[in-house]
Amino acid sequence: MALEQLLSFDGDGAYEAFKQKVEAIVEKLCDTILSNAKTSLGSDEFYEAVRGSLHGGLVKMAEDGMVTGQVGTDAWQAFIAEWGSGSEMDEDNPELVSYKASTYWNELRSANDDAITGRPAGQYLGLDDKVHRTYGKLAGVNLEWLMAIDPEFAAWAEKVTNGPNPFKARVPLHFMRTALESNRNLIMDQLNGVLETFQFGDFFI
Repeated sequence: MALEQLLSFDGDGAYEAFKQKVEAIVEKLCDTILSNAKTSLGSDEFYEAVRGSLHGGLVKMAEDGMVTGQVGTDAWQAFIAEWGSGSEMDEDNPELVSYKASTYWNELRSANDDAITGRPAGQYLGLDDKVHRTYGKLAGVNLEWLMAIDPEFAAWAEKVTNGPNPFKARVPLHFMRTALESNRNLIMDQLNGVLETFQFGDFFI
């Protein structure tokens, strides 16, 4: 029987070309989200490490064919930037219950409406994952309030902790959530655009 091949399709070539276009779009979207996240952080000196460690881009082409983009930071202050701290922290944080049940939490804060509070004497694990020691002289004292009324204490605290306004309650910036949500339509439009404009016909042989 005589057989005649009427049409064939270069599936591997089409897949590779399509993947490259998606990867290029994902990288550009990561750059946009990264820029928006940095802007949302503002100029607060406390978040300098977060701004400096923010990174984003294409991570890898997974075995299952997924194109993966990522924006993130390794700075521990990012937790505070996203969810706030002390009396200003976001009570809607889905990880708040876990945080309060962890070794990071100072149980004496509950008596001060979760404001930043002096710890009892001993060692404790900070959000920076370092072990710190306190002598308990300010155990149970609302340090946010003390910082506000006592300039000498505020100056001492900054010197000891080597940072600006160490016991200041900080409002949640939701810098990552804002960066993602504000670009949600752009993300969908860009990805849909690849589907709508990709020339699959170029790979028919």
